[in-house]
Amino acid sequence: MVMNHNDPARARGWHRFSDCARHGLSVHLWMPFSTNPAIAIDGGARIPFAFLRLLSVLVLWSAGAAAQHAKVEDARPAPSFDADERLAPPAVAFFAIGNWGLGGKDQRALAETMVKKWNADGAVAVLTTGDNFPESGVTGADDLKWAARFESIFPPDAFPIPFWATLGDDDYKSSPDAQVAYAARASSGSARTRWRMPARYWTTRFAADGDVFSVRVVGLDTRDFVSGDTARAGRQAAWLDSVLAARTEDWTVVLGYHPVFSNGMHGNTLGMLRRVKPLLEKHRVDLFLSGRDHDMQLIASVKGVRYIVSGGGSRPADTRWGENTVFASTNLGLLWFQMSASEMLVQFLDRDGSVVFAKRESRQAGP
Repeated sequence: MVMNHNDPARARGWHRFSDCARHGLSVHLWMPFSTNPAIAIDGGARIPFAFLRLLSVLVLWSAGAAAQHAKVEDARPAPSFDADERLAPPAVAFFAIGNWGLGGKDQRALAETMVKKWNADGAVAVLTTGDNFPESGVTGADDLKWAARFESIFPPDAFPIPFWATLGDDDYKSSPDAQVAYAARASSGSARTRWRMPARYWTTRFAADGDVFSVRVVGLDTRDFVSGDTARAGRQAAWLDSVLAARTEDWTVVLGYHPVFSNGMHGNTLGMLRRVKPLLEKHRVDLFLSGRDHDMQLIASVKGVRYIVSGGGSRPADTRWGENTVFASTNLGLLWFQMSASEMLVQFLDRDGSVVFAKRESRQAGP
């Protein structure tokens, strides 16, 4: 089908509708500014724009319906759990989400879930596991996606906590340093933001009231470990080793985009197994969070390190129940977890905020 460029409507201009991305689809429609808009095809016939618009809605609906019915292959019954369980104060809680800043009704639904959960049970920060802006990343600190897919969907008056973010593959499709630059506005007066990314990899600290106990959080740029650039991988590995060796906090959480272990569509990550896993075990890290796969997984602990994939923020994909799976789900979701001086509680939430699995564990001895 081609547009007839001799059509008088062309003289009145054509308007492009874009950014209708949903579940991985982009729709680009051209509509003439006329009383009865239509698109001309060879032979002189005209297709009313209203019909094309209806057709596009049906295509998007069917794609969305298919995406929402992703499945867990070889699924097994999850262990029993108490959805109402919480740790006694003092405690510190976090959200973790990946593949999340696509916009549209799914992101808004997850944002509403996070606001409700924060109002009910609290959290000190959101930890992102990459693909903060799926499909294309952001081009700069002034990219319109900051307002459309972050600031407006998570309004600061309703959800004031910071987002400590790590980079994913899609964030590299534009400018990864744009996300670092945007974080610089965290203390710039009227342009202040809750976005936190002081560098491509970073570390920060959280403490319970009265500093009764504390949590060291380390964000990685895992692309260094899969890119084949051994110098960059070596520098970040040395930095991670030094940060973990110097820490004094009670808990340690490390996060990044690429999983060490996953039974999702991408599977385990060789570079992470070689470079990162030995450091997690050497320094007795409590929890490693990752994204990439568009699902939620709790993997059995390996040498005291707990592994969670939290990548269910958009475009659900099939996943699989493996031999090391404790729990797995898909069709959108996120993680909320809570820490006290001696215990950790993890809750997997679905799109609507229901707890689909929870697990409580004691902290391993020593930093």
